[in-house]
Amino acid sequence: MYFDRLKTLYTKNKYHVLPIKSGMVLELHENVWEWDTKRVQKFKWLVIEVKKPNSADGMFTIRGQVAGMTVEKIYPLSFPKFEKVLLLDIYRIRQSRIFFMRDKIGKDAKLKSIISAEDKDKDLLQVALSALPVEEVKEEVKEEVKEEVKEEVKEEVKEEVKEEVKEEVKEEVKEEVKEEVKEEKNDTPENKEEDKKDA
Repeated sequence: MYFDRLKTLYTKNKYHVLPIKSGMVLELHENVWEWDTKRVQKFKWLVIEVKKPNSADGMFTIRGQVAGMTVEKIYPLSFPKFEKVLLLDIYRIRQSRIFFMRDKIGKDAKLKSIISAEDKDKDLLQVALSALPVEEVKEEVKEEVKEEVKEEVKEEVKEEVKEEVKEEVKEEVKEEVKEEVKEEKNDTPENKEEDKKDA
């Protein structure tokens, strides 16, 4: 697989790799489109597997219950449609894949929690954003500032052009008015009488 090409695509589209590990309980806020309306769908699930962690093409599998049915979902680590990824709990596990949780029910499915008070309800999406290299952050900020400066320069140029056009129009209008005044002078009755006398 062309990892460099993938990486450039992910940085170009501003995808961020989430720092997710097996044994985490997450609350995912996913943006879902239904026809023309957009809504946020929430899930509270356990991560049972992570493939290629900290990688642009990594994936994670989560397991939980939706409307009384047990469901498993696979998401990319750099999924762009997440609005929030809240960390609710971290369980102590000894395996990277905890597929044995599929067969556990009730008390057997309980694991020991090792989460600290600081980490509880932490938004992993914000953590991923803050973990970006300084150069990438600079580039993003540069693009935003570039757009703002572009708008300001456009306004300034418009004002300058307006002033120039005003001056040009003033000159043209002055000449037109002068010609009109000359024509009016020629059309006065005194000038007509003088013309008759000359004739």
